[in-house]
Amino acid sequence: MAGGIARDPRLGAWRAFVEAHTAVMDVLERELTERRGISLTWYDALLQLSEAPGNRMRMSELADSIVISRSGFSRAARRMEEAGLIAREPSPEDGRGAYVVLTDQGRRVFRRAAAVHLRGVEEHFLRFFDEGEAEVVERVLRRVRPPRRRL
Repeated sequence: MAGGIARDPRLGAWRAFVEAHTAVMDVLERELTERRGISLTWYDALLQLSEAPGNRMRMSELADSIVISRSGFSRAARRMEEAGLIAREPSPEDGRGAYVVLTDQGRRVFRRAAAVHLRGVEEHFLRFFDEGEAEVVERVLRRVRPPRRRL
């Protein structure tokens, strides 16, 4: 490549980030699916609900909070409801709105999946960092926050 782009070490960092992200997410997805029968998207939704006050969130808030994959979340939520992991409750403040609530079954599935997920995160990501490196990576990546685009 011509010019300074080919020698820009930041592009090497970008490429390494994308490659590492893709590889780690693929293996974490595969492990959760094979060992617990749920996707990372389902796991992320269960995590968000488990941390929410009263284990409940508005559907729109839950969809916005999903870190792994927002696309098609309403279909995923429907399947999670069919599997008994979440329930929908009408909003007392707004007749049109709904809350999503973590069920007892969802709590059990989340706890079992968390063990697999956290072991995978340790094995496929965390073990490559010492504490100082992890702090630097976190600090740098937290600065990367492009604005979310609403459709």
